[in-house]
Amino acid sequence: TQVGKVLEQLAQDGKVREKAYGKQKIYFADQNQFQNFDDGELKDIDAKIAKLSDTLSTLRDIVSGQTSTLTAINSSLTLDEAKSRLIEAEKQISLMTSQLEKIKSTSETLSPAKKNQVHEDHKKFVELWRKRKRMCMDMFNAILESFPDGKSKLVEDIGFETDEDCGVQIPTSVH
Repeated sequence: TQVGKVLEQLAQDGKVREKAYGKQKIYFADQNQFQNFDDGELKDIDAKIAKLSDTLSTLRDIVSGQTSTLTAINSSLTLDEAKSRLIEAEKQISLMTSQLEKIKSTSETLSPAKKNQVHEDHKKFVELWRKRKRMCMDMFNAILESFPDGKSKLVEDIGFETDEDCGVQIPTSVH
């Protein structure tokens, strides 16, 4: 490949060294071409690296904070968008206020007797609902006792739906 050819050329030029392990070759930089550093110079370089790493970390934190600020600014509404939403909200408030006034002016107030009658009817219908549900569940359970498959199969076969399946609960407290 092209990389192999370039590495072989660099080995011939003395820039890299080559070691062969069977059919594989390893290339590495010839360390003799680099200057030797004493321990003091290496410590100075390490100190510079540590200082630059701290600077990099600080700058990354600053960039991260500014990025989050930019994201927040970009996701917020512009002044024109806020004004248009305010106008829409005021229109809705105005419309709903007029509807409320219309309902208040045309609605009849219930007399206490009519209100009590509605509560009594509600109580009676809830009691009938409970009674019919109990009767239905008794019949279902009687059929289920002699049904060869399980409850889920019977429910599927007859298309049986409970109040709970439909998200309905019988009211517990009556006014």
